[in-house]
Amino acid sequence: MNLIASFVQPYLAFILGAAYNLQQTLEGLRVHGSNYLVRNTAGQIVDSYWNASQAVALPLLGVLAFSCVLLGLFLVALRSLAGWRGVWIAVAVLGLPGLLSALGWWPEIHWLPRSYNVGSGVLGSPWGMFALLAISLSSGWTAVILATKTFALDDRFRHGYDQF
Repeated sequence: MNLIASFVQPYLAFILGAAYNLQQTLEGLRVHGSNYLVRNTAGQIVDSYWNASQAVALPLLGVLAFSCVLLGLFLVALRSLAGWRGVWIAVAVLGLPGLLSALGWWPEIHWLPRSYNVGSGVLGSPWGMFALLAISLSSGWTAVILATKTFALDDRFRHGYDQF
């Protein structure tokens, strides 16, 4: 594996794990399924198949796009709090998994679920849920910091948000 691919691998695995767990949840809620129908030229159903890899394409695209936007906003929020020194420290910390992966020292974490279950009652893998939780937590922190700085909100907002 070349150097760039090994550097990017932990980040893509993280996002793919989040997307698979999001798809598993959407499948359980019956919002976005993994069952596909094959129709003939007359429009009649001639075959049906299950494909989790095909179904996860849309959540993967959404999580990937959201993560790119979140990274930029996260760095802007961090700059408003800690200045450029904080941004450079954050970039170094966020780049650490890629660097360790390129050196071959990054552990093999199974972000994907071991099996994909059709229907409700299954959330996916614990590591994939951790990926969704980390993205959600970062989103909330970023939104609150940017709202506080942009609208010059005071302690009453922060206390109200804490209570919420």
